[in-house]
Amino acid sequence: MSNQINIQHSSATNEHYTPVEITQLYAQLIGRQIDLDPFSCEKANQLVNAGNYYSKENDQNGFLLPLYGATFVNPPGGVVDLSTYLPAKRGASSMAAAFDKAESEYLAGNVEQILFVAFSLELLTKRQSIANYPRCFVNTTGLENYPHLVTGGGRLKYLDANLELQNSPTHGSFLNYYPPKGNSLAFSELFSSFGSVVLP
Repeated sequence: MSNQINIQHSSATNEHYTPVEITQLYAQLIGRQIDLDPFSCEKANQLVNAGNYYSKENDQNGFLLPLYGATFVNPPGGVVDLSTYLPAKRGASSMAAAFDKAESEYLAGNVEQILFVAFSLELLTKRQSIANYPRCFVNTTGLENYPHLVTGGGRLKYLDANLELQNSPTHGSFLNYYPPKGNSLAFSELFSSFGSVVLP
């Protein structure tokens, strides 16, 4: 995966894996095992437990390979340069490019549903179409229910390469859901434990 940054969000040395509470809740929402984690690795998939994952170790590029079924997306961090992938642009935010990838596959009907972990609220200013989907903003509700995962300011604690919780998240987080028809209320009921759910 020479042209894809891995699942790191900020630093070249710090891994940022999604807490298992979120992936388990997504599995509960879909009623089965998650089908695909396209920006992952063997260790991260211990938390996601997807039936399949794409990884740079296997020379797989989640930006270019198809999404399908019930997909879970914790996008890579940094900047992506994928001249062969549109609508991602040279020098685009990897999170924004991953959103474009997820949305385009969803709108094309190639994927049943997607849970997208946005590790920065900045995405809200870059992609107005987010308003078309259910989303959960991590906030004080999450702090009450998951005090070990959520900090003040709506920040979600991710796990490091040793699968231990990091203590200092730098950005507010939200979860964006691309639902199958009629599943928005189920998302709201389950994920309201992490914060405020906003429906389109």
